[in-house]
Amino acid sequence: MSSLFYGIREKLAEIPVVDIHTHINPEKPHAGKPEDVILYHYIATELATAGVSRDILEKADMIEVLKRMWLIKNTSTYWCLLKIMNDLYGLSEEKLKSEEWSEVRRIIESTSKSQGWVERIMYGKVKTKKVFITLDYASPIPNYDSTLFVGGLRIDPLISRLSKENLDKLGKAVGIQITTLRDLDESLNKIFKVFSKHVKTVTVSLQPEDEFKPVNNEEAGDSLKRMVEGLPLREQQFRRLSSYVIYKVASLCQEHNIVFQIMLGVRRPVPGASPPDYAIVAFNPNALTNYCKVLFSRFKDVKFDLILANSIQSHEVAIVAKNYSNVYFSGFWWYSFYPYIMRRGLLERIQILPRNKVNAFFSDAYVVEWIYGKVCLLKEQLAYALADMVEHGYYDKAFSLEIAEDLLYKNPVTIYQL
Repeated sequence: MSSLFYGIREKLAEIPVVDIHTHINPEKPHAGKPEDVILYHYIATELATAGVSRDILEKADMIEVLKRMWLIKNTSTYWCLLKIMNDLYGLSEEKLKSEEWSEVRRIIESTSKSQGWVERIMYGKVKTKKVFITLDYASPIPNYDSTLFVGGLRIDPLISRLSKENLDKLGKAVGIQITTLRDLDESLNKIFKVFSKHVKTVTVSLQPEDEFKPVNNEEAGDSLKRMVEGLPLREQQFRRLSSYVIYKVASLCQEHNIVFQIMLGVRRPVPGASPPDYAIVAFNPNALTNYCKVLFSRFKDVKFDLILANSIQSHEVAIVAKNYSNVYFSGFWWYSFYPYIMRRGLLERIQILPRNKVNAFFSDAYVVEWIYGKVCLLKEQLAYALADMVEHGYYDKAFSLEIAEDLLYKNPVTIYQL
């Protein structure tokens, strides 16, 4: 590694970040117990697929877990865990052993209970300016510190997983019994009116097979009637209704000036896959063309931010973002959060897209400690990518740092109007 790489990495450590997608509980944003850090679901999935029994993982038998940590020592997720252990708690890898568990537990618990722990991580270590939290459409809005947190409204159950049960949850949340399209419209209007004061984005994770049709109100109304009555829907009938909902949601995003995050590239659940994820990467070659036709081109005033788990589609998504001024490309989701994929993806995006079209980072973390581990990995790979561009004469060092600030901070601030 060159001195140029080290110099860029040192500068990146000081650039603030915006985390545009997490599952942080704003009322308790840090790990409640050491297991929340050491058995983060990425780690648990890797241990499970290495052969560690579900019984050990579900019981969080940490003595047995630590005995088997060597199985995943090669993974980049484990590298993130070591960064957390060392940089936040002062614990070396030598401490991640079963015979040291009592001492490790004591140190993590006492450190995380110290005054200002969350602030030291968020402002001191991560250098964050804003962290997005996930808000459920059918749940009360939690108390949160608006100087640090901002909301993202999650609506998967109303589109990709639309069902009578989820419609009933929507209706209960707003006090409307949904039996007609007018009821559905009114319910969605009310949800957006409440949440628009708290959110900067609406987020949906789409299954690979999710494609949308031009809206036909009569057909959508018939599909809704069948669903409400508990009757089975053929695939085409379901598509008519889910298409109606996503059009309505996109219209409401336009009305309330809210970004629409679309997460792509994962199929879940998958029978027999490793717990707790139960998911694999997958893609439908027709899906993005469909979204271009029915969403991106139709709703030109809505900003669509695409989030991808499947690296196979990375070039395709970048070219979509290159062709549509209202489409952006952000971060590395789930199964793409690995150094080789990240470095290649960053180079691809900064070479293809204008500098204002890319957000480099989101953590998808459940506790703030893992925001730190993941931002370390991302900044490491961004330093490699930028050093590569400088070494080959495309950028000078000063310009590479301008690009880094765009990708980590300025772009999400502008796109999400923070």
